[in-house]
Amino acid sequence: MKEEQRMSREKVKVTFMPDDKSIYVGKGISILKASELAGITISSLCGGRGLCGKCKVQVSGVDKSPSAAELKLLSQDEIKMGVRLACSFPLEEDTVVVVPNESREKRVSILQEGLKLGEFHLQSDLSKVYMEVEQPTLYNQSSDLERLERALRERGFAPVELSGNLIRELPEKIRSSDYSLTAAIIGNKVISLEKGDTTQKAFGVAIDIGTTTLVGYLMDLNSGRQISVASKVNPQRVYGSDVMSRAAQVSERPELIETMQALVMSAINEIIDHLISDSGVKEDYIYKMTIVGNTCMQHLFLGVSPKYLALAPYSPVFSRAIRVSAKELGLHINPDGYVHLLPSLAGFVGADTMGMILSTLIHRSDKIKLAIDLGTNGEIVLGSKDGLTACSAAAGPAFEGEHIQCGMIAAPGAIDRVIIHDDVYIHTIGDAPSIGICGSGLIDAIAEMRKAGIIHERGRLICEDETKFVKRFKSGKDGNQFVISYGSEKNKTPPW
Repeated sequence: MKEEQRMSREKVKVTFMPDDKSIYVGKGISILKASELAGITISSLCGGRGLCGKCKVQVSGVDKSPSAAELKLLSQDEIKMGVRLACSFPLEEDTVVVVPNESREKRVSILQEGLKLGEFHLQSDLSKVYMEVEQPTLYNQSSDLERLERALRERGFAPVELSGNLIRELPEKIRSSDYSLTAAIIGNKVISLEKGDTTQKAFGVAIDIGTTTLVGYLMDLNSGRQISVASKVNPQRVYGSDVMSRAAQVSERPELIETMQALVMSAINEIIDHLISDSGVKEDYIYKMTIVGNTCMQHLFLGVSPKYLALAPYSPVFSRAIRVSAKELGLHINPDGYVHLLPSLAGFVGADTMGMILSTLIHRSDKIKLAIDLGTNGEIVLGSKDGLTACSAAAGPAFEGEHIQCGMIAAPGAIDRVIIHDDVYIHTIGDAPSIGICGSGLIDAIAEMRKAGIIHERGRLICEDETKFVKRFKSGKDGNQFVISYGSEKNKTPPW
């Protein structure tokens, strides 16, 4: 411990190229940690645990034996060329680090649209009531609050509660609106008093907190119409691409709970700000927010440690629906509005699965149906109105490339579609040169290779037509390989 403290006080200079950015860091910290401090994002799907091999950098002029992780994940040729893993290389002297483009975090392609539901009636506990409050006179000196409660009672709302803040604002609000105003009520609590008739201005935000991406929707609570949509990459990704990596990070460094919560709150507020800017809707007219996400993401959203989700028997801190005030979380909606977290079903079957069940109505189906949520954390639900069975698996590490040699997230240059006919035809995101393959590309490639007779039904590489694709077969250290793209290819459209 004393040696670690001594080393942290000693500083070394690290220069990142081609950015030409230099910073001084504590001796002994990893290149990956130093890159975070320098504002340079190096891909690390495993959260810096030496498992994915995606954080490759080039270090020259430093003679240091490779770590066990580097010996496992790097070839001897790479090590001879100075290629190292940023997460496993401690900085013990002034060092120049070259971060290649393929090792940097890429802009992710985020799916924002899905099944079009159109407008529908929402069963919300929000009510907006327009009223004319009786004016005081010398013969009627009842209080402002009593006259407001009387007007609401005449419209079927009684009893009601007002916050201390609203009571303080009440006299000016009533008089500045010439005694004609609208009350926004959730349950029996008045959360807003507004000048004139604003009954048609009632909005909510739905946020899907994915392990990799965040998507937000601005909804009209009167009509059920979607007004606007916005998305961002989940900034917690720097602490690991999957829920187990993030839970492990929190277990090792409990102080990261606050950091991860702050990151996701900031990203959600940016999404809300974009929705407001795009639609022209005022922040004060957004009264409700609904949050879905897997169980770990729900915990981190509230700043609750997911430590025990990663340990048998994988018990969450909470699983029921939770309601929190927007003011408490510092979110950019009406401060007296509420944030609702849908219930989770199990440690690894979260509120996003509950959202899928409710939106597909699989729980009301006469026939047995299968619903699949294929995200970083993948869930499937099988059943009907007679009962449902759900389970989950870590889909992200496979489909986002953690343990796939050329795997990557859906970023520019990722192969996302494959067709095999007389040759191999690919489509890359952003029409960029291919640098890897993402989940949809992997599914395409496997299906097309199976149809073309390139792989056996049990997954072995074969070649039924020895001449057709012979140039794409090669030998690797782990066995036969089939080349989907030679690296410089962009979109290659079939001739038909």
